[in-house]
Amino acid sequence: MSADATSLFEDLTAKLVQEARNRLPAAEADLIEPFLEQYYRQAALDEFEETPIGDLYGSAMSHWQLGRSRKSETSLIHVYNPHYEKHGWQSTHTIIEVVTDDMPFLVDTISLVLNRNDLTIHHTLHPVIGNKRDKKGQIEETLPFDKVTKDATLESFMQFHVDRLTGTERLEHVQREISEALDDVRLAYNDWDAMRKAVSDLGYQPSRHGPVKAHVSAGKVKVGAVQTGKLQAGKSGEIEVHVKGGGKYAVKASHEGLGIDASQEGSGKVKVKVDVPEGAKAGDHDLTVT
Repeated sequence: MSADATSLFEDLTAKLVQEARNRLPAAEADLIEPFLEQYYRQAALDEFEETPIGDLYGSAMSHWQLGRSRKSETSLIHVYNPHYEKHGWQSTHTIIEVVTDDMPFLVDTISLVLNRNDLTIHHTLHPVIGNKRDKKGQIEETLPFDKVTKDATLESFMQFHVDRLTGTERLEHVQREISEALDDVRLAYNDWDAMRKAVSDLGYQPSRHGPVKAHVSAGKVKVGAVQTGKLQAGKSGEIEVHVKGGGKYAVKASHEGLGIDASQEGSGKVKVKVDVPEGAKAGDHDLTVT
């Protein structure tokens, strides 16, 4: 953060904290202060130069209220048009607030949903905040970003300002699509290690004698049993191809997702380096030779 940006951030933070002190009981202000100190930490503050401090405070507090109570592995989403009388702040945009466990690809995933709905994103906020919660999911303490301990949960607080939407049905539709997309992200993230293992288990398994062989027969190559080393999913290996007549040829997979696509020249027994992709199934594969 540049010196100018640091100065803007420190000035904004001081104003936000003072707003909380002026509006809230002391105990509540103490609880919220660390959250306010981080909420705009990575924001492009020049985008908010014309925004009144009351709206910046109200925006942060609205997000705080959404995420104040949350169980692990759940996503909280609020899509709305803020009005001062109802929400304590206002904006010309529709606001999308999300609170969820910090995971990869969250902003990209939501951006894709918004683009699919022909919505222009005008501002994005994405502070990752470490919270300690009680058994009911209530925030007990927000930790400074550089002092997050192992017993705290890193949570993504995402806010998107998009084109103004009208009608409850439209707002609910966008909220539903975001919820479904985040469920998919969570499934992929939680199952990542298990998926990697499953893919690896589908690869060719080691055997005990001689090279991997592939024999040309009627324009096709049949991969024989793996007898030494490994041809495994997601890795490279070699097969031995018997070629009649020599010349330049290419070996390509014909089915089951085996990632062989290698060009060679020569005759007799020629070793072909192959890249076996993740997802390749164990067993013999018919390969075409052209």
